Amino acid sequence: MTQPEALRLADALMEPVVLDKHAMQAAAELRRLHAEVEALLTDAKRYRWLRDTLHSAVGGGVTVNDERLVYQTPEPGEEVRVYWYPDTPIGFFECKAATLDEAVDAARGAA
Repeated sequence: MTQPEALRLADALMEPVVLDKHAMQAAAELRRLHAEVEALLTDAKRYRWLRDTLHSAVGGGVTVNDERLVYQTPEPGEEVRVYWYPDTPIGFFECKAATLDEAVDAARGAA
């Protein structure tokens, strides 16, 4: 895998020939921005999976802190529910977790 350009530039700025306060600050900012982009890409993949899955499903959705049946509160760690009925005869999928990110990640693994 090739090194992202931001990290390559950050490494180049750390060379002893270039090393000064401004270069170090620029290198740190490039690394911070690269980490931010990686986190945003992870979130984008979650969103796209959720959008595409629910769009192609016969039904489904996301509930957060949903009270069930006789006004029961969700069990700890099951506050978020992602569920869908695929447009196939396979049936029904459901994943529960403490956070939306965890629920979508679990659902992506179950699909």
